[in-house]
Amino acid sequence: MDGNWSPGISGLMSMATAAARPWLHTPIHENTAERVLSACGITAQSSLSSIRVLDFGCGNGRYLEVFARRLPLENVVGVDVDDNSLEQARSAGFNVIRLDENIVQLPFETGQFDVVFSSNVIEHIPKDKYYLYLKEIARVMRPRGILALGAPNYPYKRAFDILAAFRNRELFTYYLFDDPTHCNRVRVLDVERDLEPYFTDIKLMPSELPFQRWFSVLQREDMQYRLRRFGNKFFGTARRRADPS
Repeated sequence: MDGNWSPGISGLMSMATAAARPWLHTPIHENTAERVLSACGITAQSSLSSIRVLDFGCGNGRYLEVFARRLPLENVVGVDVDDNSLEQARSAGFNVIRLDENIVQLPFETGQFDVVFSSNVIEHIPKDKYYLYLKEIARVMRPRGILALGAPNYPYKRAFDILAAFRNRELFTYYLFDDPTHCNRVRVLDVERDLEPYFTDIKLMPSELPFQRWFSVLQREDMQYRLRRFGNKFFGTARRRADPS
């Protein structure tokens, strides 16, 4: 997420994006790219010419580039609220649209997309608009379409942040005091509940658990899912219901 939905904090936005989050301007690692494509059902066996993808909170287009590796460019669309990031994405040749952060509406007809992808976005959207955007996302998706969603997992994310602050002196302040644009401190179990009216087959997994590197039992998928509430971040998928409420 390069842009931010949080209104009235442009100074904080600039500090939290350009200086404190330099990774937003680096290419997506190949392993991450393959994981995302696989989660979204975009594989060699897919009918690639017919899949349409929406990147909700596309920023400068890092993930648009990932999807465009496999899909026709015209099938990949991004939306965001940050003008500078969108201009970078347009310059790279991507089809992107600016959203009005004060109006919760996606500029698409119902049932347009097979996949909606969103990475580190919902924590930037005020709570009331976040609920409305979930409904909008479901509206523009086709039945049984895939939502691929990732975000930080509060409050446990803060424990990982404090450790990171002392490991990375250049980003000490950012990690110690948290990202000031995180106005919606989501928790994985709450997000699962929030998705239920519109989605089924919901499975959000932790990106890292405490002590995972030292205990092999914590590297098992079943154990990670059971302990997902303790993770640093989460990423996973859900299927759009045939008749969302």
